[in-house]
Amino acid sequence: MKLNFFSIILIFVLSFTIACSKDDNSNSNNQVDPIIGSWQSSFTLTDETEDGEVVNISADGTIIVNADGTGSRNLLIATDGGVPQESNETFEWENLSSTLNSSETTQNYSINGDAFTAIFTSNFSSLVLSEDNEDFQISMTRN
Repeated sequence: MKLNFFSIILIFVLSFTIACSKDDNSNSNNQVDPIIGSWQSSFTLTDETEDGEVVNISADGTIIVNADGTGSRNLLIATDGGVPQESNETFEWENLSSTLNSSETTQNYSINGDAFTAIFTSNFSSLVLSEDNEDFQISMTRN
């Protein structure tokens, strides 16, 4: 049988397609950290100043967590119901799990060196982020 140019190309394409048809990324879902993304955040906390004065702080805004271990937040922060002030900050984060399993709804993180626990809803559309050993909690909903 004499093969022409198009037959050779067709055989090459078919053999390449068959060789690559196996799903080599079947576990890739477990390799993407569930905190990565853009989140709408809202929280209120009570703090004490150096003078012993108790103040209530509320914040609303967006927190972006990047896959490269960095992130940023853009929040409007008000103290004791005062005029909100814009606050922008970058941060570094890492997942503290020895083996990442993104199907787990509880994940432990280091954010700028502080330990946090994130508890995600079953569909990973929202979470509560708590600083370990503190009463501080942030509720976040995926944008």
